Amino acid sequence: MKTYTETITIPKAEAKAHQDFLDKNIKQYQETDECERSEDTIATYSARFDERGVGFEVKVCGGQPPFVDGVIFEINEIPDDERNGLDANERWCEVCPIEPVEDNLLGEYIFEHDGAKFVVNVVEG
Repeated sequence: MKTYTETITIPKAEAKAHQDFLDKNIKQYQETDECERSEDTIATYSARFDERGVGFEVKVCGGQPPFVDGVIFEINEIPDDERNGLDANERWCEVCPIEPVEDNLLGEYIFEHDGAKFVVNVVEG
């Protein structure tokens, strides 16, 4: 099985702010069953494996409790003149979420799709 690797680099201060949000609100949720935000996507970062027509998004989400969600997409190639006004869900077709949902933004996300292995390293830089 061939392995493809990509790296998503998040500015250090941004990565820290997101992780602080997760840590604070997960702790608050564990103590009170409530936290600062509910069901909002706070940040989204993506990588593309163009050779295979696959994309990956990692999202910081403010659920009850907050979480980090990795999702695999097949990229729908739409001509540029038809792209205007289309949201990500219309341009990318979700294949599956990566399980389990995480509570840390930084790290390695690994998934298999269509006979290949994909590795996404999310790092601060």
